Amino acid sequence: MTKVFLLAIALMGLGLAGYVVAEMYDSSKDQGYAPEQPIPFSHKLHAGQNKMECMYCHFNVGESRHATAPTMSVCMGCHSYVATDSPYIKKVKEAFDQGESIEWVKIHHLPEHTYFPHRRHVAAGVECQTCHGPIETMDKVYQAVDIHMGWCLSCHRDNTYVNADQGIGSVNYRSHHDLIVHLKDSGKYQDTVKEFNPLDIHPLTHMNAKTSCSTCHQ
Repeated sequence: MTKVFLLAIALMGLGLAGYVVAEMYDSSKDQGYAPEQPIPFSHKLHAGQNKMECMYCHFNVGESRHATAPTMSVCMGCHSYVATDSPYIKKVKEAFDQGESIEWVKIHHLPEHTYFPHRRHVAAGVECQTCHGPIETMDKVYQAVDIHMGWCLSCHRDNTYVNADQGIGSVNYRSHHDLIVHLKDSGKYQDTVKEFNPLDIHPLTHMNAKTSCSTCHQ
C-alpha cells in the first residue's frame, strides 16, 4: 500500500512539473497578452507622439541580454518637470522618494532553455518593432507576435541584417546605403559608419544569423 501511495505521489509530482514547464513554454506563444500594469504607461505617447528613442529609456539594451524596465531615475529625469500634477506621476515620485521601484508586469516570457541576447540583435540593426510589433502605437503594451522557434528561425535564415561584431566594411556587410537604412538615425552607429567609411560591396552579399541549435539553446 505504501509503495502504491508513493508511486501515486511521484506521478502527481511529475504531472505538476510537466504542467508548469508546459505553461512556461506556452507563455512565449501568448500572442495578444496585455496585462494590467501598476502605472498605465503609454508608448504611443512617449515613443509615438513625443518620438522618444527606445534606447533613451531602455538604455542598457545595447549592452545587456535583457531590455530591462527603465530605472526610476530615468522616469524622474523628465517627470520632475513634466506632468507633475498627474496622479500616476505622483505615484512614481512617491516610490522614487522612498527608494522603491514600480513592479511592472512582465509581458514576454521565453522558455528557460532559450538564450536571447538583446545586445546582439540591437548590434545587428534589428528594430524593436521586429519582435515587439508597432510599439510606438500602443497605449497598452501587448505581445504582438507568437514567439515560437519557427518564427525565430525564419528571421535567422532570411534576414539581411548587418552584424557589428563582424567589423564594418567586411564581406559580411551589405552596402554603405543598406547599413544606413538598417541602422536608421542612431547616433552610435552613424558615428561608426562615418569613422570607417565602408565601401559599397556586392548587393547580394549579406550575413545570415546562425541557425545551429547551440545558438539559442545554451
